[in-house]
Amino acid sequence: MEYTMPPSMSPKWSTQFTLGNAVSIAVTVFLAGGAFFMAVQVGSNNADDIKDLRAAVATHAIRIGKNEQDLARADERYTAILQTLTRIDNRLARIENRKD
Repeated sequence: MEYTMPPSMSPKWSTQFTLGNAVSIAVTVFLAGGAFFMAVQVGSNNADDIKDLRAAVATHAIRIGKNEQDLARADERYTAILQTLTRIDNRLARIENRKD
């Protein structure tokens, strides 16, 4: 058994242009324009945020590079101090061995 819509519920197409048609077209155009405007605004805000973030990343990269350089210098200093202390320890061990 096949279902068929009653005639009162079936869609009707006509070539008449009514006030309801004009209102629905105006609302559709208005909403589409508003959505486009919001998309453009969000896009431009995102572009500004991306520029700010790129500047912040560049600044952080410079700071990180400087910190890495400082740490490398400190590591070299500590290595030199450790080598000096090792030499002193070896000399003291030799001096103690001579006395025995």
